[in-house]
Parts: sequence; C-alpha cells; structure tokens
Amino acid sequence: MGFAASTTLGQFRLGDLIGERRTLLNTHVSPCSYARTMVKQVVSGWVPASQLDDAVLVATEVVANAINHAGGAEELTIRWYPSGITIAVRDAMNGADTITHRASVLHDPICSGSTGQLAEGGRGLALVDHCATAWCVELVPGGTVVTALFSPEKDVAR
Repeated sequence: MGFAASTTLGQFRLGDLIGERRTLLNTHVSPCSYARTMVKQVVSGWVPASQLDDAVLVATEVVANAINHAGGAEELTIRWYPSGITIAVRDAMNGADTITHRASVLHDPICSGSTGQLAEGGRGLALVDHCATAWCVELVPGGTVVTALFSPEKDVAR
C-alpha cells in the first residue's frame, strides 16, 4: 500500500489495541541499536519472521532519519493489534514538511531517480515504503511522528 497521504493509519482495520510499549530513545547512547532490540523483543511472535526483519530495518531507518534530519529521535512506540503492528518514531522537531515532500518525491517517477544510484543516502524512505504494509507522517506538538504498519493479512485496508 505504501505511503498514506492521510495523517494517520486509522483507515486500516487492525482491530482493538492489544498492547503498547513506549520507550524514550533520546536517553540511549545508540538509539538505533536500542530501537532494533526493542522491536525484536516486542514484535517477535506478532508478525511472521520475514516481517520481523522488515520491522527491525524500518525502525532503524526511521530512527536514523530522525537523528540525521530532525534533531534526534525522541520516542519509539510499538502497538500490536489482532491484524498487525505499528512502529512509530517521534522526532525532536517539526520535520513534517521535509519528510512529506520526500514521500511525495518517492512516488514521482521523474523525481525519484534524482538521488542517483550511487548516492550514499536518500534511500531510507524507499526502504520504509518497500518493507511496511503502509506508513504515514503526522505532525504533533514538538515534532513529527513517522508510523509504519506491518500486517500479515493482505487486506487490512478500509
């Protein structure tokens, strides 16, 4: 499904929230490593093994993007539902315009190649888009939240 133009993933039928795990990332020396560990611990058993690897990769990419482009990664929230899980990372500042622009460019065949095949960066959102069932960007007080949805079910949409 890819990038959700709406500000939340509320249109997906995930069922009632089963559980939630929130953790601060800005208190850890290596937020990416800590996020990987948390995702592995919490998500294991809720999604197929192939999606667990994707969820860990997406969490790492979103945390790294927050560190590199938005003043730091503040909080990781993992929620699990009967039909999937969400992984959300809140950053330290308002970067919604930048990330929303990058998301729109990602789906523009003319602009998406402008990063270049040999560039060192610029593929984080493409990885998120490829690995997650869907994802979105939400502006919140004091920052931006990027949320990725992982669902083993093929039809969780509206």
